[in-house]
Amino acid sequence: MHLNHIAPMDLNSDEVAGVTIEDATVLKKVTVAKTYLEVDAIISVSKLKVHSLASVTLCMKNMMGGLIPKNIMHYRIHEKIVDLNRRFRPRLSIIDGVIGNQFNERECCPVASHIIIGGTDVVAVDTVGAYLLNRKPTEVEYLMRANTAGLGECRIENITIVGGNAK
Repeated sequence: MHLNHIAPMDLNSDEVAGVTIEDATVLKKVTVAKTYLEVDAIISVSKLKVHSLASVTLCMKNMMGGLIPKNIMHYRIHEKIVDLNRRFRPRLSIIDGVIGNQFNERECCPVASHIIIGGTDVVAVDTVGAYLLNRKPTEVEYLMRANTAGLGECRIENITIVGGNAK
């Protein structure tokens, strides 16, 4: 890979394509930005914040960014987040927790966490993020479902944290 071939994109203005998600429980067919199907790797970069429906909105939920339309996710959101990540799992996941949000997606309660979380297991990255938001990762439904589906690790005690103390 050559660095001069990396470019951010506005996926909302991209051409679209229909996709079937194998082994999906709810989100069996979706329309996505065509670029989602053509790139070598997806890097998910999210903020450290809570969400009224999903409990947290981190790298796994961030994969909705390629969906067109996005509003199809809200009913049965936990199952749909897992289904989406079955097909579009980021190769690298990064959570920007320098300034996070502890309230919800509509009203901000900024919290200076001074942390960046990153890894190649999107479930583990979201698990650490949920933990830092004072959510028990095993009580975040989409994390447990993703773990059961074999998409990654959601038990904080099984995740190796390098470079700092997540407590």
